[in-house]
Amino acid sequence: MKSRQMETQKRKELLVSMQKPFSFQIKEEKRKEATRQQFLNILTPAKKIVPKFRKKIPKSTYEPMLGDKLKEAELLRKIRIQLRAKELLEESWAPNELDNKQRDKKSQIASKNREQKLSFLQDNFSFKPRINTSVPDFEELYWAFQRKVLTKQEIKETTRNKPFTLRTANLSCRHKMCDKMMDFQQPSTAPIQRSRSFNCLSALSTNTFPIYITDAVRKRAGAIKLLQENKKYKENEGARWAELQRKKCQAIHKSVICRAKAMDPHKSLEETHKEKLKQNWQNGQKRTREYKKELEEMKMRVKNRPYLFEQVTTHSARQGAQKLFKDTLHQFGLNEEFVRKKGTEATGTVEKQQQFESKRNHKFQSDTEADIIKQLSQEGLKRLELNHPYLQTTLGDSQFIPIA
Repeated sequence: MKSRQMETQKRKELLVSMQKPFSFQIKEEKRKEATRQQFLNILTPAKKIVPKFRKKIPKSTYEPMLGDKLKEAELLRKIRIQLRAKELLEESWAPNELDNKQRDKKSQIASKNREQKLSFLQDNFSFKPRINTSVPDFEELYWAFQRKVLTKQEIKETTRNKPFTLRTANLSCRHKMCDKMMDFQQPSTAPIQRSRSFNCLSALSTNTFPIYITDAVRKRAGAIKLLQENKKYKENEGARWAELQRKKCQAIHKSVICRAKAMDPHKSLEETHKEKLKQNWQNGQKRTREYKKELEEMKMRVKNRPYLFEQVTTHSARQGAQKLFKDTLHQFGLNEEFVRKKGTEATGTVEKQQQFESKRNHKFQSDTEADIIKQLSQEGLKRLELNHPYLQTTLGDSQFIPIA
């Protein structure tokens, strides 16, 4: 972005530099510069010009022995510096010796700080880790582990079933004992259905136990089932009652809302919002239609409006005609009022004549309609007399009054 701005600035400067100013601009700039210079000359006080005198170069510089003299002076200065340094060294003395403990502490702290600061330059480390450069073969290790697991796996022995012999065939049949027990019990009123298990006993092997279901067992199972159903029904009764109450509340709520809407003259915000939106949309459509209609009317007016030169020509022609009319009237010695009066009288007579003719036509039309109605009524009476002769006595000499 910055480079682009710099490039645009350079192009602008190049274009400005390429522009050639007008001659009057150059003259104007020169005139302004001259006036500015005059003002500066007036404001700045006149300084006295003091001639500068150059110092003459001494003749000693031109002597051939000048370089040797400078070298000797430099050598003397160095010797003097060395002598002064020796004197200062001889005059100086060593500082007061510190205790061994303080010296040890300070040396330890200094060495630690030095080691911490120069630790990145250390090469000889105390700890040297052992690096295994060989890369292991992971696939070979995996298969070796699998072989090891297989060798260590314990194989459990399968269970061996021992032979057994059932002696149920030697036992006495129990249905005889059940029949004897049933003789002592009271006979049940309801007919007992024979279970299908008895029919299938013959198909069973001799080693199975016979199964018998008595009436008491059935009654006990039915009673237990009934108790369980009653318990379950009582448990679900609360949920059913809550569901019924919820449905009743919903129905009451709906009926209350409907009645409130029927009784309340005010409308809900949603309905009013929709109505307002519809009304605003209709108003907008109406305004657009009116605007388009006005635009069309304006375009038609502009289109049908004559040009300015046509208006000027018509106006000039109208004025010429009026002037010619006035001149002709003056020539014959007439006034405009006289002509206007005669014109109004003529128009009045024409209107009266038109009104009279319209009234006469209306009267003639009404007379013709009455004659037509009378003729139609007479024809109808004749047809009735021909079809129904007994109506002649009733009609007699009655006259038909037509309705105009």
